[in-house]
Amino acid sequence: MTYRRRFSTRLGSYRRDGRRLISMVFMLVLLGAMINHARKPETWQWLADDVNRDQEEAVPAAQLAPAEPVRPAPPVPQPEELVPGPTDLDPEEWKAAEDQFRNLRDKQPLSEEEMPSYWRLFRWSRAQARTDLAQRAEKNPFFTQIWEQPRKYRGKPVSLKLHIRRVLSFDAPENNSAGVKTVYEMWGVTDESRQHLYAVLTDSIPEGFPEGAKVEADVRFTGYFLKILGYEASDAKRGAPLLIGKIHALPMHVIPIRHPQANRIEFWQTILIAMIGGCVIIALRFIPWPWKKAKPDVQEVLLQGNMNDAENWLSNPPPNPETKPNGNGPSGDKDRPGFNKPDNPFL
Repeated sequence: MTYRRRFSTRLGSYRRDGRRLISMVFMLVLLGAMINHARKPETWQWLADDVNRDQEEAVPAAQLAPAEPVRPAPPVPQPEELVPGPTDLDPEEWKAAEDQFRNLRDKQPLSEEEMPSYWRLFRWSRAQARTDLAQRAEKNPFFTQIWEQPRKYRGKPVSLKLHIRRVLSFDAPENNSAGVKTVYEMWGVTDESRQHLYAVLTDSIPEGFPEGAKVEADVRFTGYFLKILGYEASDAKRGAPLLIGKIHALPMHVIPIRHPQANRIEFWQTILIAMIGGCVIIALRFIPWPWKKAKPDVQEVLLQGNMNDAENWLSNPPPNPETKPNGNGPSGDKDRPGFNKPDNPFL
């Protein structure tokens, strides 16, 4: 009987705790959705635009629909200017290059001793078509692979997709061995390298390609790795793989700007959903619906029974016996029930 009472008490407690847990989880999910929506800057853009709301023109309904991502037109491929000459496929050329590679010092700035190898890689890249070089290049090597094994990749063709952030140009020295007139210096990262930069050198860029200290462009580089170029950063000395070759511009996906009225409608829809969800939780939790009436558990029945017995005892107290518990009454211990019975073992 005791086990059944305990089981019923625990079962009722589990039911109450379960309803509370479900309500709490629902509220957390709703709160998370609201936070995720409120943290987007475009959610609050309509507040600034309401200053000139009276001057806004009516927006067609078609503009309120989700806009398709704007895809820039693919860049027009530029004809490559090839300069005949030996490449790394020539055994004698490769042997001469290996002798010059001994003068390279990784994680250091470029020096005069390294310039012959520098211009040699320019000659190799200018003598080959980008598509031919890409066929035998290693695709997308990791930054750590090049950083930890520069000798393995030195003078070898590689191909990387880069997010360019800076493009500068300078005139090449006259009478250089590669015949280069202008050198374009690019700095960028890959999806894998993240904040670790690559330095890219090329002698030509596509028409209309942006230049400056702040650039947003994607390219496919195909060329050769020379060394880990050391440079001074604001916080410490750093290094970047130095690549020499050719680039091919890639289209960038531009995120469309939604109309402020669409953001405003979405904001108030979120508020309305939150209010409806809160009202549903309050209604389920506090309103005594018919299906929520259940039989009281065993603990409540026992407590109610004890209260009834206590009220009956207080209203009808039992008579006070003259005999005290210690047997000092008028008739002594003999008046106690069963004291003088012959079957009492203590007589």
